[in-house]
Amino acid sequence: MILFFPIIKLDWITLLDNCSRQFLCQRCLKSDDTQGIEQQLLTRKTIMICDDQLDLLNMYKMALEKSYNVLLVDSGKDCINKYIEQTHKGNKIDVLLLDYKLGDMLGDIVARKISELNGVKTIMISAYDLDPDIVRDLIEKRCIVGTIRKPISLPVMINQIERLLNGSHL
Repeated sequence: MILFFPIIKLDWITLLDNCSRQFLCQRCLKSDDTQGIEQQLLTRKTIMICDDQLDLLNMYKMALEKSYNVLLVDSGKDCINKYIEQTHKGNKIDVLLLDYKLGDMLGDIVARKISELNGVKTIMISAYDLDPDIVRDLIEKRCIVGTIRKPISLPVMINQIERLLNGSHL
């Protein structure tokens, strides 16, 4: 007798996402203080991530959502619009992780525009060597606080975000 089992193909992002959701649900169910959990979610810092590679967006989200509120956008235009929308709602974005090479525009243009809107601590991320003059200009004009080179080590990225939120420089 031959048994056939269906082959289920899941990617690692889906698995991690499901595990994270299950962990958070179990944590909520075990808690006697649901108002405390709601308060923690309201007082957590917010990280916005702008990258046109959806798999990277999801990976960054997985790494950060345990400790931070995470907003995801996949284009420069959406990044600017989401920033404006959040500030009009009175929501503060504490750190922006901004890819340099987006599908619709370059990250330096987005960083300059967000800086004009009173800005946020922005880390430019890129798989490419960025022009040092552009980076220096963006830092001097306080459009960005530093850069991270792809591929990104998630522990290093988290450490740099924590340092920024604690008032240190990259």
